[in-house]
This record gives sequence, structure tokens and C-alpha cells, in this order.
Amino acid sequence: MPKKPPDNPIEPADNQKAIERFKQIQDLYNQGLAEGKTPHDVLFKLMMERPDVAKVYLEAELPSSLSQRVNWDSLQYQPTNFSEPTISEKRSDLLLSLELRPRKNQTDTETIYVYCMFEHQSTDDHTMAWRFFEYLYLWYSHYIKSTSDSKFPKKLPFVFPLVLYNGVTPWKSPTNFQELVNIPRGCTSFVPHFEFSLKDLSQVDDPEIQGTYHRSFLLTKFLEYFKYSRRPEFYDRLLLDTEFVELKDERGDVLYAIFVYILQTQPNHQKVIKMLNNKLRQEENMVDVIALIKEVGHEEGRQEGREEGHQEGIEQGIKRGREEGERQKAIATAKRMIELNLDAQIIATATELSLEDVQKIAREMKP
Repeated sequence: MPKKPPDNPIEPADNQKAIERFKQIQDLYNQGLAEGKTPHDVLFKLMMERPDVAKVYLEAELPSSLSQRVNWDSLQYQPTNFSEPTISEKRSDLLLSLELRPRKNQTDTETIYVYCMFEHQSTDDHTMAWRFFEYLYLWYSHYIKSTSDSKFPKKLPFVFPLVLYNGVTPWKSPTNFQELVNIPRGCTSFVPHFEFSLKDLSQVDDPEIQGTYHRSFLLTKFLEYFKYSRRPEFYDRLLLDTEFVELKDERGDVLYAIFVYILQTQPNHQKVIKMLNNKLRQEENMVDVIALIKEVGHEEGRQEGREEGHQEGIEQGIKRGREEGERQKAIATAKRMIELNLDAQIIATATELSLEDVQKIAREMKP
């Protein structure tokens, strides 16, 4: 595993500011869960929205013919909420724009886009090629409508489609749109050819991760935790991990984000918290992290009217986030069933919502 480049000495942050940063990270997870996302989705966004991490990831994943021409200082994040797809879901995605350096004897730069989706399910998704095809169609439609002269462009920009998958089983579903279509003999050219690039972490060995992304310590650690977080051996691997403490940056965001991610994805919270705290206590510059985690736990406990200590306080926040996330998923399911004109009592039974809740949702959906 590559070592983190030496940082400039960092003075211990003000304890109250550190507490606020930790709570902000924890709130991001709870908000994501309430919106139907998973802890994997939240960490994906937190890490990939760091330009230094995204740059190293894309340098490795783009075809070399593109990667060598990219002006990496031009990397910019673009909005992805351009339209609502027909398949209703909570997706985790990023759209980035990059400028290509002019070819020999040319002067004009060219802008390309990279659409990176994260598949949060534990198994592969047969509809992914269709979903990605749909998203690109919607984005191109948005792009065409937003051009300044309102005319169809002579050439549309190139979009590189990339999927990151951290399921426990190998990806077996189609990565090519044509594989979803029953094409008569001789008619292949009349069906859209679309294929996305897949990074299946279950099929990537640890040395390959470390070698491919060696220029970013944060990226290699992030992908390592992503790869093993759903596996039973994760705790034992983490127990032997001597580099966990090196994740602390100036504001603590990375360490806090991965700390909460581990707690959100591992069932044995008490055991994990104790183990992580023991790791942090071994580093003198981590004492402030121990204190703020404890303080956040006490504050959450007081907000609930009890002094439960930092472990119980953190677990209460996780529990509330999970419960709210499950409720939001049930509401989304109920809405789809209402659109199918199913009986309210059947919907209540299927979603475990109350009949009154279902009836209220139905009323709110009426125009």
C-alpha cells in the first residue's frame, strides 16, 4: 500500500470546530439514508467530489488515447439533475467536464464529459445498460436545449460512461445495450450500440488497486474499504490496518467520513468503535479525534434526554437515519403502487405503512 505523502505539520483544530465538522459529516449520512441512499452512495459522493481523488481515478479509467490529451487542471463538476428518468430510483452519479489539448497542427480545444455512476446494490443490475442509455439521452437532450443559438449542434460532445461496482458477487449483466435487445439476423446495425466501462471491484486484486491508483493514498484506501465492506473478513482486515490513522487531513473530513461509513455498514458497532478508537489513541495527533467523537456522542445522548456516552450516541444517530431511510423507501414504493391504482389496504400491507399514511400520500399526489 502506498504511503500518504508527508503533510505540513497541522496544529490541532479547535475542538468545537472539529465537533462541528464531524457532525456535518454524520448529518450527510443521515440525510442520504433519509433520501433512500446507502452509506456506500454517500461515501462515493464524498470521495469522488474531491478533485484530487477524481483526477487519479479518471486518469486510470479513461482510455490512454484520451487520458494523455486531457488538461487535468480543467476538471469541473457538472450538474446531473437535468431531468427525471422514467425509471424512478435514487442514483449516485457524477458528471465531470474535461478539456482535451489540441492535436498536432490544431489550435482549438475540445471538451469531453465523463459520466460516472456508482452501483450501490450488493449484486449486479440487469437494467444498468438501459439506465445509462436513458441518462445519456436525457443529458444530450438537455445539452441541445441549452445551446446558445438553440440550433442542433453539428457535433455533440463525447461522454465517457463509467460504472463503479462494489458488490459481493461478480458482475454478469450486460454492459452493452444491444445485449438487451432481441435482434433479428442482419439487423444489428439498426439497434443503438452503447456500452459502458465497468470497474468491478470484486474482480480486482488488491495489488492491482494499489498499483493502478498509487498516486492517491485516499483513493486506494477508499476503494479498499469499498471492496471489503460487505464481506465477513472486513473486521479482521481493519484490525490489521495500520494506515487508518493516516486518513486524517486538515479538517478531518476523510477520517470522519470513513469512520461513519464503517459504523454504518458494520453490524457490530460496539466492537468496531472500540477497535477504531484504540487505533486512534496510539497516535498522539489523534487524541483530539477521540475527544470529539466522545463529545458528539454525549451531545446526541443529551438531545435524546440521556447521557449514554459517545458509542451509544453515535449508534442512536445511525439508527434514526436507517429508520428514516426505510420509511422514505416505503413511501416511494407506496407512490408507485398508488399510480397503479392498487387498493390502499394492499399497499399498506405491502409497505408496512399505516392505512392512514397511504391515504394521506394518495391525497397529496392528486393534482
